Amino acid sequence: MVKKGQLPTWLVWILRIFFSFAVVGVLAFIFSNSLASGETSSEQSYAVTEQVQEVARIIAPESEIATATGEDFIRLHISVRTAAHFCQFALLGALALWCYLSYTRKKEYSLIAVVGTSLTAVMDEFLQIFSDGRAWEWTDILVDIAGGMAGLLFAWVVFCLVAYIYRRMNDKEKN
Repeated sequence: MVKKGQLPTWLVWILRIFFSFAVVGVLAFIFSNSLASGETSSEQSYAVTEQVQEVARIIAPESEIATATGEDFIRLHISVRTAAHFCQFALLGALALWCYLSYTRKKEYSLIAVVGTSLTAVMDEFLQIFSDGRAWEWTDILVDIAGGMAGLLFAWVVFCLVAYIYRRMNDKEKN
């Protein structure tokens, strides 16, 4: 029997399984990129930068992004790599918090998502020491942690909104 205001047990388990696998998947993606050689990593990020330019050529053909060459293309490439770092850790942060919330609401354990995301950023950069042509960079750690915290904040806001809507719907059923 499900109490008013609570999710059914089967749904809670589905959420736990989904978010646990999603976190593991993102971690595997992050660490596999860390272990790629410098040449492979650069090839991948240059390909993504070129795709960004292709989209920019469709949307705004005269923009600086669409027309970037030489030094401008290198700056665009650095921006794309930085955005990729931020976004993958934002995704990790959001999924980590939702995973945590699917298991417990105890506030004293909420730091698991924060600390876990931050330690992953440090481990990600540390692993690069062992890859040919890669190096440890403090700026990447800071960008990764900022992305993780942005993801955690986003996940918390979404959780609060969903909880508010769910409570409102249950309150209407009572009346």
